[in-house]
Amino acid sequence: MLFTLVRKELLDQLLSLRFAMACIICPVVVLSGVFVLTRDYKEALLDYNTNIVMHRNALDEYDNPFDLVNDGIQVDKPLNPMKVFFRGVEAEHTATVRISAAAEPEFQNDYEKNPISLLFPIMDLAFIGGIIMSLLAIAFSYDAISGEKELGTLKVLMSYSVPRDLVLLSKWIGGYLGLVLPFIFSILLGLVVLLLFPEIDLRGENWLSLLLAIIGVLIYLSTIYSLGLFVSSCTEQASTSIMVLLLVWVVMVWVLPNLSPYLAHLSSPTPSMQSIEMEKASMAEEQQRKFQEAWQPWISEARENNTPFPEIVTYFQNLQSDMRRRVAEERGKINEQFRQAMDAQIDLTRLLTRLSPAATFTVAVCDLSGTGVQEKEHFRDLLKRFNSQWVDYSYSKFDPEIFDGDKELDLSDHPIFTYESLTFNDRIQETFIDLLILVVWNLIFFMGAYLSFMRYDVK
Repeated sequence: MLFTLVRKELLDQLLSLRFAMACIICPVVVLSGVFVLTRDYKEALLDYNTNIVMHRNALDEYDNPFDLVNDGIQVDKPLNPMKVFFRGVEAEHTATVRISAAAEPEFQNDYEKNPISLLFPIMDLAFIGGIIMSLLAIAFSYDAISGEKELGTLKVLMSYSVPRDLVLLSKWIGGYLGLVLPFIFSILLGLVVLLLFPEIDLRGENWLSLLLAIIGVLIYLSTIYSLGLFVSSCTEQASTSIMVLLLVWVVMVWVLPNLSPYLAHLSSPTPSMQSIEMEKASMAEEQQRKFQEAWQPWISEARENNTPFPEIVTYFQNLQSDMRRRVAEERGKINEQFRQAMDAQIDLTRLLTRLSPAATFTVAVCDLSGTGVQEKEHFRDLLKRFNSQWVDYSYSKFDPEIFDGDKELDLSDHPIFTYESLTFNDRIQETFIDLLILVVWNLIFFMGAYLSFMRYDVK
């Protein structure tokens, strides 16, 4: 009996106008998103390869250890092919960062971008699944119960003494299959098109992450479809059902995700960047004052004693190196305090966003694909470690013979920044709870629909 009921619901969906619209909308938005993001990826890959050569050649022009301290080295973040599917928290595919002992890691924006394009969202799979497909899920489910009651078909169906639980289950299965079939077909079509571009090198973990991310999209769509069934079984008219669902959708997709960071900031505030910079400037001035207090008496005595100039230079360099090391250490402590406060705020924001299935879905799939907050924090930690490594290397090159011109600066042994993204196991540990929460939301909505339909007046 269940098979017959599912077949009936699926045929109703396949023959409906909304299914025809879904078959048009899904391929258009998926292929458009793949085309735009693939084009951006190819351009970013060209820029990345060019920057690698330019930044490597820039080191050959250094002839003074102070160049290592002040100018440092520029490192580039490799491209993540998963950004073709999920844009994530960073708009650009790659990033160039200047690492030096004189300042904190500084991101370089050497690219130009059409400003009008910034006004419109990128149609990646997170946007397509979270916005477009969720609206289609509402369109497929809003009249599943109330609509059939208005038409009178629900009363006729229930007159055959069909168990209500089988009727509800068949509506869920048949309607959900009608919803996801165009989406799955569009994803497969997009992957076929993507294979035509050899620049997109998806490896084993990328394919596994993509598969789980798509499963996350399907779980999210089933959650929204269950919500539609729940609301439809609580209303008498389809028009009422669609209005309630649109209100819930706005709150779930737009209000809660945008309100959560604001509430987290109120509950777990972080100091402003202006106050952080003022604290760093005050600390640098204090260290400069201590430097002058140590330097002025020594240089005065050195002049009276006719101390050789190379010895004066060596002392000055050592004294300044110690000062810069202390500045870097104190600056790191200030940054670490800020990051701890920010991490607490981020954790609270993630907790609040779990009240919204849409926000939970977006955070989960972006982290799964390596384009979310989790990967950004990992990149920051790698930069921090490399910055410390570069500071030690820069000051190890302070040699009086180089300043006197008796010896050339040798940078053949300079440290190389190596970026390794988080492993799949690391990403799944963080996102497993989000996927589980989506499943829980799904069960809650379905059980609500079940309890409502059990008492639903079909007449």
